[in-house]
Amino acid sequence: MDYSTFQFRKRGEHLQKRINELRGKLCQADPEILSTFTGIPFNRLDSGGEFIFLFGQQNLKLNFPELELLNVDSKKQPNPLIQALVFYYFHTADGHPLSYRWIAFSELPNGLFYNQAFQGYTGHILYKTFHNHIDHFINRANNLGGVAEPFGDVAFRFQILPRLPLLVAVWLGDDDFPPSYKILFDASIPHYLPTDACAIAGSMLTGLFTKD
Repeated sequence: MDYSTFQFRKRGEHLQKRINELRGKLCQADPEILSTFTGIPFNRLDSGGEFIFLFGQQNLKLNFPELELLNVDSKKQPNPLIQALVFYYFHTADGHPLSYRWIAFSELPNGLFYNQAFQGYTGHILYKTFHNHIDHFINRANNLGGVAEPFGDVAFRFQILPRLPLLVAVWLGDDDFPPSYKILFDASIPHYLPTDACAIAGSMLTGLFTKD
């Protein structure tokens, strides 16, 4: 096993451990309170209940109290990154209203220290993919279900979870400066995700834009 494979496996093991920790905490929660805080309706059943909701463009179901997360259409568990974001969201959400003010990753708690790395695997990747080909960016954003927003030169909002919008904003370049792409967050985001999970969300959204 080479070093890169070892590191990838270790990251996967750490993520799975964190998912299990969050699941263990959530199974003790009141599902009605979780529903209020997350904005996701809870359907009570004889054996417990379930939350059914959109994650981007995917239909997901979270059983309670088993806390098994499944894709409604495929009946399979989503990948660990999606699972982690969902469980972080359910664990962190406190029902705080959205601010409708966009902030950069650097403005998140402890975000300044990691901002350069975050921009490297989000905004810089988007720049390398689209450059000044803004029509290609717009087409891709529309195909991903983005909603145009009046921000920067071009911007699209993506509703990852009910109270978790992300914005991809573009400032077009000229002869002297290259274009700039950034992923922004509603200022209420600390009430719904910790900063490390925000990094996962930004990386996942970037991956959707660059996926063949």
